[in-house]
Amino acid sequence: MPLAKPETTYEHDEPTDIAAIKAHIEERKLSNTPAPSDILAQAEQTAKEYDNYVEQQIETIFVASEVREKMNEFHIADEFSEEVMDLQLPQFVIPRDIPLLTDDTHKLLTEEDLTAGFTLKNKDATIDFDKAAPKAWKLQGTDNEFFREWFNSLPTEKRIAECKTIIRRFLDKNNSLAGVSEYIDAVISTLKAEQLDDLQQSPFNYGSKIRRKIDLLLLAHRESKFKLWREQGRIRVEPWYSFPKTITPLRFTQTIPNSLYTAEEDMNGLEKDVVWAVANLPNIRWWHRNASKTGFCVNGFENAYPDIIVMTKLGKLILLETKGDHLENGESERKCHIGREWANLAGADYRYYMVFREKNLKWDGAVRFDGLIEIVKSL
Repeated sequence: MPLAKPETTYEHDEPTDIAAIKAHIEERKLSNTPAPSDILAQAEQTAKEYDNYVEQQIETIFVASEVREKMNEFHIADEFSEEVMDLQLPQFVIPRDIPLLTDDTHKLLTEEDLTAGFTLKNKDATIDFDKAAPKAWKLQGTDNEFFREWFNSLPTEKRIAECKTIIRRFLDKNNSLAGVSEYIDAVISTLKAEQLDDLQQSPFNYGSKIRRKIDLLLLAHRESKFKLWREQGRIRVEPWYSFPKTITPLRFTQTIPNSLYTAEEDMNGLEKDVVWAVANLPNIRWWHRNASKTGFCVNGFENAYPDIIVMTKLGKLILLETKGDHLENGESERKCHIGREWANLAGADYRYYMVFREKNLKWDGAVRFDGLIEIVKSL
């Protein structure tokens, strides 16, 4: 549920009566009102919830085990069961640093493997803060007023220091990275006077921007290491992923022919149009709606989850990632590149396509809907 927007904004031109605020704080303590640190913690939690709401694009809904037990389970269709149980889809692997006491000398490549060695020291600290996010996570009501009074009673230097602390705690998932505190200091040192004023009003907005910048720096590091390891032969592709015996989608469809399971996860408009067109081709053996975030992924420097997995009667396995025409962006292009890299390494029996309804992009592997059907019908 979206969080409420702030009803008011505040000016800070009036002098602060520190003695009155101290008395006010003591009075609040006696009446069991949360201390400023408690209110700050509440504000941080609100900020995180808002940030998750904005950024989260996970399509799969995770449910408690006791609820899942009551859901319908769908098995692999009998006619495909034997062949699919013996099928393993290729994924990127790297050598184990410490081999196990088995023949298993390789492990699945993870983003953590590619993150190793990353540091924020001397990284670019330039961030465009002018395109500020909506100030949707300020405290509301009495708590807001109380915290604001306490915060404004601090000298400017202390307020900036408190903002840095807020941002460090906000970036908790990045705290294990080397140089996070120093990087925050470097970013804050680039701010103009008016931005420093704005920082004191909405530190979580700045924290969110800094986190996104760190994520981009991390992504660039992982991509660089991925390319290096590929050139060195450290990364290769091996059969790895096995289809689950059953799936338990919350919403499902049983209307489209040739599905791998007795029912498949329901789909959006473009996905459904693509599946209907592909499933009715005479050369298609089966298709499967891959579960986002929990199903098969192309595990490159950025994980790419295809929407649809298709098997032809000639044994060609095809990964399809459908994209609305408005999603012509850097993330889509990167994932298209990762998918094609996977297909090239996996061998002649594997394909990857990113499907747009009308867009005719120049990316390797990006195709229009009609172009895809022309390709697949001969595989």
